[in-house]
Amino acid sequence: ANLIPGGTQHTAGGSASPPEVNWTNAFPGGIKWKDFADLPRRPCMRESWLQGIGWGFALGGLRAIWRGSVWTSCCWASGGFIGISSLSYVYCKYRRNREKEGMMRAVEVLNRNEQGVNRKREKVREERRAEKEKELDRKFAEVREKS
Repeated sequence: ANLIPGGTQHTAGGSASPPEVNWTNAFPGGIKWKDFADLPRRPCMRESWLQGIGWGFALGGLRAIWRGSVWTSCCWASGGFIGISSLSYVYCKYRRNREKEGMMRAVEVLNRNEQGVNRKREKVREERRAEKEKELDRKFAEVREKS
């Protein structure tokens, strides 16, 4: 073991001691009411909360009907809310990511098709231009022969 005091700390180019862990370091901007007010505007939050509320109420009610005490019914309700809300949120985010990937693939295919169409159009233009030049050369040759 290292017997030098402070010998286990990494001080090369850094501070002599690790930063103190507290609420101020965890939330540098602080926690504001706006942070909580904006939660329902985030994607999937509203849907997952509503499902959690419904399922939590249902689970707590069923536990109360099955002769559970008030305390256990409340525990089941809050546990159901937390569990279902979390699962619903994760599943919603998964669906959104799959949809986003599908849209990106669709855009990629459309771009690829558009590039192919543009190549075909350019090829047709070049063919028409070549035909027109041949026609003009032929007419020019006829005019030269007449003169």
